[in-house]
Order: sequence, then structure tokens, then C-alpha cells
Amino acid sequence: MVEPQAMLILPPLWYLVAWDPMRKDFRYFRMDRISGPELIQNTTFQRRHVPFEDHVRPIRDLPR
Repeated sequence: MVEPQAMLILPPLWYLVAWDPMRKDFRYFRMDRISGPELIQNTTFQRRHVPFEDHVRPIRDLPR
């Protein structure tokens, strides 16, 4: 089980950025390779700061 935190878009690929509690680290999953995701009802998780590299920014920080 991983905790989704963000999406990273590097055209043409999209990635899910998720926290892995077992590894205590972030993992990156290509969205086109995810099959059969499961939602676990009535669960919560901590929102974490996703460390992006200098040349990658959250979409909200991009110039419009």
C-alpha cells in the first residue's frame, strides 16, 4: 500500500508520486502502467512535502 501525494507530468509521461510507509520513502509510478488500483475505505494518511528537483515544479507554481 502506498499513499498518493502528487502527480508529476513530464510529457508524454505522467507519474504518481506516493509515500511508501514500508520503505519510509517516496516512490514514483508511471500512470500508464498502473492497473487495478484499489481504494481502501475509511483510511487517512499524512500529507507530505514532495521534494521536486530544481527544474520540476508543482503546476500551481508554473507561469500562466
